[in-house]
Amino acid sequence: MIYSILANTINSIRITPAPSSGISIDDITITSYPNLVTIADGAISIDLPPTAVAGDVVFIYANTDWISSTRPLSIPTGWTEHFWWGNATSDNSGNLWSKTIDATDVSNGYVETIWIVQSTTRDILFHSFIGTGVDASNPVSDVGTIKISDQGTSMTVNGITPTYDGLALGFWGYDGGDGEPTTLNAGWTKLAEQECDPTLSGLLGGFASKETTAGVATGNLIVTFQVSDGYGGIIVNLKQV
Repeated sequence: MIYSILANTINSIRITPAPSSGISIDDITITSYPNLVTIADGAISIDLPPTAVAGDVVFIYANTDWISSTRPLSIPTGWTEHFWWGNATSDNSGNLWSKTIDATDVSNGYVETIWIVQSTTRDILFHSFIGTGVDASNPVSDVGTIKISDQGTSMTVNGITPTYDGLALGFWGYDGGDGEPTTLNAGWTKLAEQECDPTLSGLLGGFASKETTAGVATGNLIVTFQVSDGYGGIIVNLKQV
């Protein structure tokens, strides 16, 4: 199931991400694979933002509910990985990749191919988006500490002190589609949240933003879920041009 969301909107509600930061998160596009029967070395497709043009910095945030301490998804060819979390007990993994889009990506119809590392039946969820105003030479300047647990209703992700001005993004993943809607502590703006199968055996992923100033700590991100289950999360800083 594939969803395309217009620039700065989700479910027809306009998103306003810290305009004074010089960075906006545009055209969030969601690709969802509930209960996918996967085959090792098999390929699946991710939709990229259809409004992206050559030169745009595009990100893919990936979630799965694999029960494994080894990565379930390969890094897409030509993309840079900024983080990966996962273990054998949290039933949740997360990745962030970025790439400066070129003419080939446009001619391919904004579809990226990724390879499955393991054979299993699991949920897979992707958020792709354009980082308008992001420095293409150093899109993610700071990466925080991964928070991961096999059980809980509240997750506290440690804040970061960014090296550059920009926009902090706080990501979360959760082992169950029944964990939403989440609530966040003050100061963070939720940009997207999507379930992949709304049952307790499903998957949930989302992210939020906060404007950043070089040398000034972001503070923690606290995500509260509706029920207790496994989760993971992290904060990164996008460097502005």
